[in-house]
Amino acid sequence: MKAALGSVLVTVTALIAQPAQLDAQGNWREVVRGQLTRFAATLTQRGYTAMAEPVMGNLRDDQNSYHDVALTSGGRYVIVGACDQDCTDVDLRIYAPNGDRVAQDIEVDDRPVLEFTAPATGRYRVQVLMATCNTSPCYWGFQVFAR
Repeated sequence: MKAALGSVLVTVTALIAQPAQLDAQGNWREVVRGQLTRFAATLTQRGYTAMAEPVMGNLRDDQNSYHDVALTSGGRYVIVGACDQDCTDVDLRIYAPNGDRVAQDIEVDDRPVLEFTAPATGRYRVQVLMATCNTSPCYWGFQVFAR
């Protein structure tokens, strides 16, 4: 009987904890999306248009991830990044289809910006580097704009 009651308590506790966890995940999304929305407003005034919805994810301290984006030769682009309140330094790099680094923002800040003209048409790789995450994982996002 005690074992059955213990099992029920574990199940109920897990069910109660899920909404709180989802709220926390929703909060980081709102934080990151809010920062990107502010960037978008500024870039729109400068004649840029968002190419797609933001790319979002999470990383632990000193981890990185890669994400492909299709760009056109001669196009003028801005990629803006942001991270949640647990992150103090996130960096961005972008690599051309041939592997050459086109631009990077590795400053010690949590709002990296890459502004560049694409040298070729093709699939570029955006690298997100979580340089400083105080409470792992840290949540990040970036968005690509074109003019």
